[in-house]
Amino acid sequence: MPLSSDERKTYRVYALVDPTNGVPYYVGQTANTLANRRQDHVRKSGNTRKGTWVRGLLSNHLEPQIVLLEELTGHRRDAYEREAYWIRKLRDEGQPLLN
Repeated sequence: MPLSSDERKTYRVYALVDPTNGVPYYVGQTANTLANRRQDHVRKSGNTRKGTWVRGLLSNHLEPQIVLLEELTGHRRDAYEREAYWIRKLRDEGQPLLN
């Protein structure tokens, strides 16, 4: 979907966190449910630093937890702006984000 879409939806900005210590490693946004989005990350971990982290959890019979950071109604560009805000905020707090 292009960033200039006029369609307004409910978006969720979330963090994927380590289930052993609650540390956030990834921030994303979705118009999907958080449960479905978490499953997408688990099923399609990909060849990224986040994917390597998820596969490491899976190899220890663990899965990342998903935590809602913010919910908003707006356009996709608004969700991307809020996602960027949360990435900056958590990095400024010293969190070891992989995105």
